[in-house]
Amino acid sequence: MSAPTPESPSERKTRPGRAGRVVDDAMYARRERPASVWLALAALGVVFGIHAVLALPVLKSDKLFGTPAQMATFLGLEFLILAGLFFRHRLAWMWGRVLAVVGALFNGYLFVKGLIDGVHEDVRTVHWLLGVQCAALIAVYFALGTDRARVYFRLVCPQCRKFTNRAADFFFQRARCKECDNQW
Repeated sequence: MSAPTPESPSERKTRPGRAGRVVDDAMYARRERPASVWLALAALGVVFGIHAVLALPVLKSDKLFGTPAQMATFLGLEFLILAGLFFRHRLAWMWGRVLAVVGALFNGYLFVKGLIDGVHEDVRTVHWLLGVQCAALIAVYFALGTDRARVYFRLVCPQCRKFTNRAADFFFQRARCKECDNQW
């Protein structure tokens, strides 16, 4: 009598996922926060921290409109996305990915422009902080795009197990499958 062999991959309960990948039932049922989401939270926390430190002198300014209001808006938006990702909101997942790309492109452009044109000694630290923010935002984008992050944010159709990023309502409380048009 031979020892029982572990389940072969073809015998496990699996269904097709995005781009030919397979979503395992055990992965779909998992509720704890995956490492990729922790990475996104940490990277977005770094961006928030850098903005908060850079905003302190600006927010103490006596201007009512302009730079202090813009910095407060950016900080508020970053905090909302950070809190939304922590509490597993799909809308925060979507806007976290979108704004990470926009922020990375903007910060990356300014960083590369500063490398090419040269920066004054007084703003050299701020220039390198732009580079750190750009790298952190790229990490946020890719970390939230992993299969485990999509499963964690309930972006897998329970019926056909395809990944989606389509909202069924305005606040993304319900998702809609692109393949079978199922809502959950």
